[in-house]
Amino acid sequence: MVDFKKKLKRQQVSKPVDPVELYDTLDRTSDKGPLRPVQTHVLSEWHEKRRDERDVIVKLHTGQGKTLIGLLMLQSRLNERRGPALYLCPNHFLVEQTCIQARQFGVSVTRADHGIPDDFLNGQTILVTTVQKLFNGFTKFGLGAKSEKVGALLLDDSHACIDTIKQACSISLESQENPYQEIVQLFEDDLKHQGAGTFNDIRNGDFEAILAIPYWSWLDHIDAVTEILSRNNTLQSVKFAWPLVRDMLDRCFCIVSGKSLDIIPHSPPLQLFGSFFNADKRVFMSATVTDDSFLVKGLRLDRKTIEYPLNYPNEPWCGEKMLLLPSLLDANLAREQVIAEFAKPATNERKFGVVGLTPSFKRAELWEENEAIVADTDSITADVEKLRDGDCQKALCIVNRYDGVDLPDDACRILVIDSKPLGMSLHERYTESCRPDSDVNTQRIARIVEQGLGRSVRGEKDYCAIVLAGADLVQAVRSAAVRKFYSTQTQGQIDIGLEIAELANDEIEAGVEPLVALHGLIRKVLDRDEGWKEFYVERMEDVQAAKPDKRLIGIYEQELASEIKSDASRWPEAAKILQELLDSTEFTDQERGWYLQEIARLTYRQSKADSKKLQLSAHTLNRFLFKPQDGAAVKKLEVHSSKRVEAIAAWVADAGDYTELLIRVDGIITDMRFGGDSDRFEAALNAMGIALGFSCERPDKEWGEGPDNLWCLRDNTFLLFECKNRVKLERDEMAKAESGQINNSTAWFRKHYGDALLNSRMIFPTTKLGPGVGFNESVKIIRSGELKQLLGNVRRFFQEFGNADFRDLDSNIIQSCLDLHKLDTESLIKGYCRKPMDERLQ
Repeated sequence: MVDFKKKLKRQQVSKPVDPVELYDTLDRTSDKGPLRPVQTHVLSEWHEKRRDERDVIVKLHTGQGKTLIGLLMLQSRLNERRGPALYLCPNHFLVEQTCIQARQFGVSVTRADHGIPDDFLNGQTILVTTVQKLFNGFTKFGLGAKSEKVGALLLDDSHACIDTIKQACSISLESQENPYQEIVQLFEDDLKHQGAGTFNDIRNGDFEAILAIPYWSWLDHIDAVTEILSRNNTLQSVKFAWPLVRDMLDRCFCIVSGKSLDIIPHSPPLQLFGSFFNADKRVFMSATVTDDSFLVKGLRLDRKTIEYPLNYPNEPWCGEKMLLLPSLLDANLAREQVIAEFAKPATNERKFGVVGLTPSFKRAELWEENEAIVADTDSITADVEKLRDGDCQKALCIVNRYDGVDLPDDACRILVIDSKPLGMSLHERYTESCRPDSDVNTQRIARIVEQGLGRSVRGEKDYCAIVLAGADLVQAVRSAAVRKFYSTQTQGQIDIGLEIAELANDEIEAGVEPLVALHGLIRKVLDRDEGWKEFYVERMEDVQAAKPDKRLIGIYEQELASEIKSDASRWPEAAKILQELLDSTEFTDQERGWYLQEIARLTYRQSKADSKKLQLSAHTLNRFLFKPQDGAAVKKLEVHSSKRVEAIAAWVADAGDYTELLIRVDGIITDMRFGGDSDRFEAALNAMGIALGFSCERPDKEWGEGPDNLWCLRDNTFLLFECKNRVKLERDEMAKAESGQINNSTAWFRKHYGDALLNSRMIFPTTKLGPGVGFNESVKIIRSGELKQLLGNVRRFFQEFGNADFRDLDSNIIQSCLDLHKLDTESLIKGYCRKPMDERLQ
């Protein structure tokens, strides 16, 4: 056989290391031309200046060719004989896409379908696989000292991979499994102490009810927990995480809901995954719309890596998005009207896809009622493929998938983001409930919203009209507290959306119907209106490249440093780092309480007495945290020091302007509905009471016992609420256990408030009482109809301030508006409710 190498003038054939030169040697398909300018820039920058850095973030717009850049970087390392080279994707779909691209460009890759291939281990080819393949307790890559050596590793979509890694290191038990029952029984008294009513809901299987096991109880019973899990370590829900957490259960925390229980490390043991943790060189892919600050803690990257990503500075934005906020065009274009309009099937042959992203299957019911297709885990791949193939007559609703689903070009030209994303893991829901205003939670919400915005615009020339539905989402987009965490690109697009709303309002004032105006704007995008395209480009040219949030980076650095000390059992040093963070950083009381609780947790190992004192201080600052072991003295709710009308005036003035005021009000009303999240319902009821000028609290959540909500209406007069908004509207009678809860709540009230005047309310779908139901004191029922009437009056009350000067609100006018809309104290006491079994409105 002819050996052509012997005929070469150069006897030694060297493989190019420069990735740009390497690309020219590849046997790529004929339709693959030269590298794009952005790819050439990033690859040259890496090769010439950053090649020796261990960790590098590649931060580029969607559709800019990150996959090819990553493959060339890894191939360059192989050519340098610095393999093996590993390319990790967050899911199987992206593995398939990456392998297809690799073949098209002539890059040799392999997969780990049946074990770890030899040609990867020998440094001959790049292995493309999922992040789950590496991060699990039985990984074929080995754990600890037995881990396979990797020369170069790339993590695609790094933020999504963090969530996968957390899951891999956590144990999640379903409520029907024996270890769930055993653990809940073991900690029953501790959980009741944290929230007796919530614990009852957990026992009744309520998905929305969650409680965390206090760290002191967890540590005191860690041997019993270990025995339960070890005995059940062959269960699917235990075995894959068991090798990772079995020796660090004391550094985990446990959250319980009515449907499941999660055991989660405070810090995932990344060091066990040597192929990742000890890789010679690591590349992390990130989208430009994502703030990478959290990678400091999530993947243990250093500050410099975050602050100096590889990017293409000449293109601060990419793609065309028209963000539309229908509620700013007309208050009547609320979520229900918007979904009904866009979920319905096309009446003619539609050439493009309409897609909705919604946070829960409960929210998806409205889409289904309007004949949209609701994708589930089994059908989503096929449903998306139908859109890509042009089958676009019906809208597609995707539930809680804000990343990993690509809808380029005509697959989606109208995207409806339905409502603010919810925390879906127990950990996310728990932290949201404890520190709802935290920058950590706010940043996460902003990241998820941006991921959603990016589903339909997948390249430089792609375009889409994006409709934002739901008052909670509009508030999350417009609120200054959240908005600062969006990328500069998204902030620019929000500004354009607000400007568009003002322009459309001019048309509406001239007589155009709001829905007609909305569709007219969408047509500008779909018909490729030149004026719109030029307008968009002109506005977006002012966008500057985003910078990472240095304050958050600093916080994550110190949190990580503390966790590393904790992993080494150096508890006093770990606590000291968090104390220094508290001393050097400005935090709200809510956040200060959170960090004090973390310090108390670390201190418990050394001094239980000191830990108890710290926990009491933490709970005093933030009553959503763990109720101290010896109980916290209930502080009685008192009437506002200022008059009620003055408190309302201050709340209105805090909104800034009328539009922001209505967004805040609608945000409250949106969360107060039957069938919705119970914690959000109770939080919104509390917020509504404050907006109406009352002193309010959530005793069950803040003190671990008592009613869901309590309002102080005036001196010695109170309104007590027990909320059962999760009960189905079809229920025809109340059960004995449900009346028992409000009886316990009224007993708690009498214990702490003596003979004060009490008005007890149950928010429940029926007034009919079942067998054995009875009340210790007079209780009235707020059904769906009464609740809608109350919420409607609240909205109409705040609409009265449309032409008012928020800085100089007249107390007499406020009081007259309260009287007009039946929100005066007497109306709230006597109205919006019915007696049990009595159909007459009281």
